Amino acid sequence: MAKCTKGYAYAFQQLGVLYFKKKSEESLSDILPDFKTELFAYSYEKIWEEMTEADRFLASLLVEKGEYKREEVLRLMGGRAGNYSMYRDRLLKRGILESRQAYVSLALPYFADYIKEYCL
Repeated sequence: MAKCTKGYAYAFQQLGVLYFKKKSEESLSDILPDFKTELFAYSYEKIWEEMTEADRFLASLLVEKGEYKREEVLRLMGGRAGNYSMYRDRLLKRGILESRQAYVSLALPYFADYIKEYCL
């Protein structure tokens, strides 16, 4: 369950509630659709609304795979690549991105799914 929530406290709380309420024959994968629905409606919608258009642009570039090299993101950004550090830093501070060495990825569990389903 901790892996599934990627350390996001609200996600861990929601998954815990759903897991506690599940029927004994249900597995974790059976409650994941409800978990995603809760996250999307009560957390990610608000997070997305509060992001600037530039932050949304960067986040929407990171939905196809788990991790991206810095150079890859700059190429995807095209003409906006000059502001990459500013956008990345804002999203890192808000806990939306995570970074390790020259790689970035979305930090929130299933946030890429939310962006693909509701924002693109």
